[in-house]
Amino acid sequence: MNPDPTGVLAWLPQAAERRRTLLLNNLLVILLCFSYTWVLQSLPGALSYETRLFTAVGGILLVLSLALWRDWIGYLTAASLSVGLASLLLVERLLAIFTGPLLDDPTQSLFMPVFSYYVLLYLAILVLLPYPASALAGVIAWLLLASVTTVLSYPQFQSLPARPMLAATLVYVWLGHGSLVLLLFSAAWVQKRLADQLSAAAVAERESRQLAQQAEAAWARQRQVLQFHIENTPLAVIEWNSQLRLTGWSRRAEQIFGWSAAEVLGKSPFEWPFIHDDDEAKVRELEQRIQNGSDLQLTIECRNHRRDGSIAHCCWYNSILRDARGEPLSVFALVDDISEGQAAVHGLRQSEALLRSLFDQAGVGIALFDDQGRWLSMNQRLCELTGYREDELQALNMDAITHPADPGNDQRLVRRLLAGELSSYRCEKRFRRKDGGEAWVMINARRIETAYPAPARYVKLLEDISDLKASQARVQALNASLENRVTQRTNQLHEAINEAERRGRDLRRIAEMTGLLGGARDLREAMKIVAHTGRRLFPDVQAALYLIGEAPERFVLQEHWGGEPPPAGFEPAECWAVRRGREHRIEDCLDELRCGHHHHLASEQPRTCLPLVALGQTVGLLSLAWQARPDGWAPEPVLLQSLAEQVGLAIGNVRLREELRRQSVHDPVTGLGNRQQLEQHLRRRAAEQARGGRGFGLLRMDVDDYTGLLERFGLDAVEALLRELAELLQQATRTEEPLFRHGPGEFAIVLVGDDPELARLAVQRVQAQVQVQGLSFSPRGQPLPPVQLSLGLALYPRDAVSPPQLIEQASKALELQRRQPRLAPPVIGALER
Repeated sequence: MNPDPTGVLAWLPQAAERRRTLLLNNLLVILLCFSYTWVLQSLPGALSYETRLFTAVGGILLVLSLALWRDWIGYLTAASLSVGLASLLLVERLLAIFTGPLLDDPTQSLFMPVFSYYVLLYLAILVLLPYPASALAGVIAWLLLASVTTVLSYPQFQSLPARPMLAATLVYVWLGHGSLVLLLFSAAWVQKRLADQLSAAAVAERESRQLAQQAEAAWARQRQVLQFHIENTPLAVIEWNSQLRLTGWSRRAEQIFGWSAAEVLGKSPFEWPFIHDDDEAKVRELEQRIQNGSDLQLTIECRNHRRDGSIAHCCWYNSILRDARGEPLSVFALVDDISEGQAAVHGLRQSEALLRSLFDQAGVGIALFDDQGRWLSMNQRLCELTGYREDELQALNMDAITHPADPGNDQRLVRRLLAGELSSYRCEKRFRRKDGGEAWVMINARRIETAYPAPARYVKLLEDISDLKASQARVQALNASLENRVTQRTNQLHEAINEAERRGRDLRRIAEMTGLLGGARDLREAMKIVAHTGRRLFPDVQAALYLIGEAPERFVLQEHWGGEPPPAGFEPAECWAVRRGREHRIEDCLDELRCGHHHHLASEQPRTCLPLVALGQTVGLLSLAWQARPDGWAPEPVLLQSLAEQVGLAIGNVRLREELRRQSVHDPVTGLGNRQQLEQHLRRRAAEQARGGRGFGLLRMDVDDYTGLLERFGLDAVEALLRELAELLQQATRTEEPLFRHGPGEFAIVLVGDDPELARLAVQRVQAQVQVQGLSFSPRGQPLPPVQLSLGLALYPRDAVSPPQLIEQASKALELQRRQPRLAPPVIGALER
């Protein structure tokens, strides 16, 4: 039997497997004992006791191995007994060979028992002794056995008969067993190296197991700590899996929402009444971002239903764990119940809204400043007071809108306020408005004190006192000297008009234009007002204002601004707005419906035309053109329509006023100045005479029997007669001698100078003109009799001291002359009567 030493030694590296090696050794000894019993019985010359001995030893070892197979000490004992028995049997066999008659038989085989004993002995040494002691012991045993065998065999070589088996045994002992020893212990050396490496690996594995156990213990402790914090954190901890189903529900989540973990684990948030209906779309969008997005952190505020039906406002902080492809593996959410905070925020927002409403609707301007004097906040009243928008004021500072003549006391007080020397102050200040005007304000400033460290800030309340200042100015003007009362009164009137204009600048520009047009004296002035307002409303446009001329079939240019001069006039058919009776706007450069009077404009310019309508009649046209801008700016149609309506009404009103004024001072029949204009002219001449000017005379003329002419010939005929008479009298007067119709059949001429002779010459000139031309008239084929005129003359200041008295004296002179013959010279005043 030839056991494999390498196979046996493969069990050596691990100390835990040593029992198996010992068990194998016992089994080999038992197998050898039983095999020798069978072999020795078949060999000749075998000792009879050896068979029984091998059988007894094998049985004892077999029983011992079966009885003590779980005990390490039992295996060690059995192995020790096996080594001892193998050694005794080997010695006994050698002694029997060299002392007994076994070698006498040449056919006796000693290879198997000797070989088996030697192999068993070397194996037992390797099993029981550690390396390198086992190698040293094996070599010593080999040398000892070889030496003993040689010493015992040497005398047999000298005796007869020859013993070849003995020589073979010695050769086997020295060569075979030497080679076996070297082979076994070379393999043992290699296995020792492998055993060392495996032992180091076993040590490393043991250490790694220890480290793993330590790590597992540390992880258990950390998990315990983490679980404690999760259960005791003020935030609810909720975990979802990759299908967004609940896998974790902390105790705080149960406290916030009322549902237990057993009720909600494994469910989607939409599988029980958890999400508020108004926030469902928001939550579904978050779910889509988790499933399809790449975000690792997402935050959302939403409302959730509690189990008792109430609503919890919560802030969800979601952390998403994703795999290498970006797919969600787990979602870890921290939920903060912000219901109380939301209620507080709602209350704060209401308070803020109330304060903001009071801030914006205050009747005075309010502004908040930082320690650098920068605007922090302002209300609408302040914007109205200064004329700037809020964004424009933010780009300026307080000094930029301060009037240049302001003494700067406000800045000094602000520095003292910020330095803590003052808690508040009050002063007056002038602002320079955006439109160029000035506004007086009363400033009440106060430093804002806070309970916590913060940069200094202060607030200003600005009350408009412009009217008060204007009133003060008027009071001061009234207290001035009374020597130039008329001049002072005129100046006061101008101040009042200027004040009204300054107040009017606070209104919309169109309202201001309407007010100005209401005071226009004629169309030319009205057009200038419209042009001025147009430049302010639309400074970046090319505009032209047309009115229908005396010939209704043509529009005439009145005013224009911006760009090249437009056409001086055009036919109504050339304008689409006139033809349509409404605004005609072109913003597309490809539009072909352009007005004919726009030939001076570039083709890409947007433009518009608006008809000006008064009392249902088109009286003019407003035309505008502008440059196309990237931001798409264009004049607002509503503003343009309002402007056109106001301008049309203003033009109609101005024309109506001119006609009324003309009718109020002119006779509608003859076109001469009427009685009112005569009285105004006499008062003006009297005032000039009082300032050192020349005197003047009044020649009154009356158609005799005027009432009879009306009754016989009618009003039309008499009016035609009066018109002819007026023409004759105008031919008889000079340019500086105005002619008036003083009454139904009365005329009056104001003569230059108060010399009676010159006055009589003027009267004779009139009489001669009337007598030469004659006053006969034939209406409807019926001739009128010759018309006679009665004349009365009065001189100022010779005959009167006032214009009314002058008229009265001329009337008395006329009555006196009427009672005299027709060819008598006229009476000069009542003094000649």
